[in-house]
Amino acid sequence: ACTFGFVLLMNWPIALIGTVFFVAIVYKTKKVSLGSLVSATVVIPLQIMFALVPGMDASWINPVLRDLPWWVNTLTLVAIDIAVIVKHIPNIKRLVRGTENTI
Repeated sequence: ACTFGFVLLMNWPIALIGTVFFVAIVYKTKKVSLGSLVSATVVIPLQIMFALVPGMDASWINPVLRDLPWWVNTLTLVAIDIAVIVKHIPNIKRLVRGTENTI
């Protein structure tokens, strides 16, 4: 939830896309941790795409980011998403074993 809030402030279209993936995965599998992992994984290439495609950088979304180089926003979001994935390592192990809790 905290990561979602941060991504929402940094780049709300990416947060929205990540949310769609999260909801779809949780609806299908009933596993919140899997939804979190998939949405965090999807956000990384989206952020890179938004940063590299002309006119899709975050400066039009969040005026505060206009003064920052494009790579600051990208590296920040990628680092946070990697932290989410690392934080979910115990969940990944339970998913592989088939013992992860469902909702």
